[in-house]
Order: sequence, then C-alpha cells, then structure tokens
Amino acid sequence: MQKKTKIIVFSTITLTLILFIVVALVYSNRCHYTSFLTKWFNTTTINDKAKGDTIPPTVYALPIEVKVGEHPDYRKNLRMFDNSKVVKLHIDSSQVNTQQPGDYIVKYIVSDTTGNSTTKNIPVQVYDPNHKIIYLTFDDGPSVNTPKILQILRENNVHATFFITAQWPQCLPYITQAYKEGNAIAAHPTTHNCDIYKRKKAYFDDLEKIEQVIEKYTGHRTPLIRFPGGSSNKVSKKRFGHNIMPTLMKKVMWRGYQFIDWNIDSEDARSNHVPVATLVRNACHDYHPRLCLLMHDAGGKGTTVEALPYIISYFKSKGYDFGTITSPAFYCHHNLANIY
Repeated sequence: MQKKTKIIVFSTITLTLILFIVVALVYSNRCHYTSFLTKWFNTTTINDKAKGDTIPPTVYALPIEVKVGEHPDYRKNLRMFDNSKVVKLHIDSSQVNTQQPGDYIVKYIVSDTTGNSTTKNIPVQVYDPNHKIIYLTFDDGPSVNTPKILQILRENNVHATFFITAQWPQCLPYITQAYKEGNAIAAHPTTHNCDIYKRKKAYFDDLEKIEQVIEKYTGHRTPLIRFPGGSSNKVSKKRFGHNIMPTLMKKVMWRGYQFIDWNIDSEDARSNHVPVATLVRNACHDYHPRLCLLMHDAGGKGTTVEALPYIISYFKSKGYDFGTITSPAFYCHHNLANIY
C-alpha cells in the first residue's frame, strides 16, 4: 500500500514538474510553442478554404492613351484584389502596335493560387501628336436644332459627338438618325439638373437612366460621359457645400467610363442667341493639333446652327481632320490632379 502511494505521489510530482516546465518555456519564449500551433492551424485553415475557393480575382484598370512610338506603362493605374491575397498577372499586349495610330486592346489575365482567373480587356489609343484633328461636340440635345446640325454635317462630310440628354422626349428619335449617319453618341445628364451633384447615388442613378435612353435608340450603351459644366465645375461646392467632383471623377473612371471635357469653347452656353460672329470668333483657334470644341444643340441655340458652317470651313482651311470620340482611351480633362 505504501509502495502504491509512493508511486502515485511520485507520478503527481513528476507531472506537476513537467507541466510547470512547459508553462515556463511557453511564457519565457513569448509563446513560441503557441505561435507555432497558431501558425500551423491558420495555414491549415487557409489551405482548406483555398481548396473550395471559386471566387476569381477582381481587376480594375484605366484606359491607356499613348503617343505613337512610345511604350505605355501597362501596370500604371492597375488594381488587383483576391481573397487568397496572392495573384499572378499576365499582360498580353501583342495586339497593340505603338508605331501605328489606332485603337487597340491590352489583355490583363489575373489568376489566383487555386486556378480561378479573370481576363480584363482595356482599350489603348495610340495617337500622333502632330496630326491635326478636331472633335466637334454638342451638349444638351437632341432638340429641334439637332436635325439642322445633322444636315450641315452631311453637307460638309464631317461628323460630331453628341452628349445627349432626354429633355425633349419628342426629339429623342434624332439620336438614332445621328448614330446611323456615323456620329458618336455619348452621355450627358437626363435633364441637365445639377441636383445630380448632391450625392454620388443621385449622379449614378441619373447616369443609368440616360444609358437606358442611349441603348434604346442606338442598340448599345456608351462608356463616354460629360459632366454638366465639365469636370472642373464648382456647382456642388456652391450649391451643396461640398466638392463632389474629385470623387465622381474617380468613381466613373474605375467603373469603366471616360469623362470628356474640352479645350476650346464656343461659349454658346452663356445665353441663347449669342451673336454668330462671337461664336465663330470664340471657336476658331488652331493653337493645338488636337482640339475638342464645346457647342450645344439645345432648343435655344439657333445661332450655333448658323455659326457651324463657318466653324467647319475655318478648320478645314487650317488642315484639320474631323473625328468622333468613341474610345474611353481618349483623354481630354480639365483637371487631372488626384483623380487616380
């Protein structure tokens, strides 16, 4: 009996000592043993999750504009996200010819550790900085003035880009006519009401409405938009006490849109019936080889219609070609600071 008792006591003491030593080691080594267990457990958990991972990576990239002969940085403005935190990127730029002006596509192929992959096609525009070209743009239509403008464009064998609204529903079929005649159709707000600058949701709700209009009359949506007042406008600051524009510029770009400003202004937005001579004087400047001219085809812009033939004649005499804006890789921004 005494022998059995001694064995029990010895065993108890031994186990107590072992436990004490283990505890001492763990705490004296800042839980190295625990850290090892935790690391092993977490790795096992991650691997187990990875085995059932079916979610592909998310890829965001902005359109690329590059001068002919230059090599673009395809990784600039590229964002990749995945729940595995580890992705592999392959960039296929084999279809891009930087020696030839034109519109191309670069492919981003992003895969994660479990084989899920995402392919993102991003437009690339290669342009010749010495090529003289002007882009005639019209905001706020279609209206009763739109068919008059279309006739002038046909007579002069040139095309334009229309940033359309839906202010005059009876004139919306002119969108189809303009599109079929080779003009570009892009998005302006539905009613040109600046309340869209009150908050982000208001802006994007309106954008969805005008996209539906464009799709109805052309058969497809557009990646091109123009902000009322341009990207440099101060409307939200003056009316609502906050400048929403930096946020909107970022959001539209990361959603795949391109916003288009202008670098020459007819100033026909100042009022209705601006004298024709004033509009021609404002518009006719050849200070840059790539020009984007702002005009309006709203209902009260009769003098813009009258001025248009003179404007077209002037730029033809200066050797300009006339282009339409169709690619989101076309950049004409008032203010690029801090938008990416």
